[in-house]
Amino acid sequence: MTSLLMSRYLTWADVYENAACKETPRGFFFPTNEEPWKAQVAFCRQCPVRLRCLKMAIDDGLNYGIFGGLNARQRRDKSRVRREYLQDVS
Repeated sequence: MTSLLMSRYLTWADVYENAACKETPRGFFFPTNEEPWKAQVAFCRQCPVRLRCLKMAIDDGLNYGIFGGLNARQRRDKSRVRREYLQDVS
C-alpha cells in the first residue's frame, strides 16, 4: 500500500483529513504581516502530512499563508526547500 506521504494522487481534502490542523480555523495559517508566525510553524512541525502539504503548496504556487511550516517567501526559494525538506518526497 502506498503511504499517504508518498502518494502522487492526493487532493488537499486527502491531506487535510490526516493533518494536525483539520480542526483548526484556516485563518490561523494566514497571519497578517504584523503577526509573528512562530506558532503556526510549531503547529506544522508536529503534523504527519507536513511534507506533503509543503510540496502541494509549492506545486500549486500558493502565494499566501503557512503551509508545511513555511511562509510563501520561504516556499519560493524552491532550491532550498527541495534540498532541505523535499528530497525524499516525490
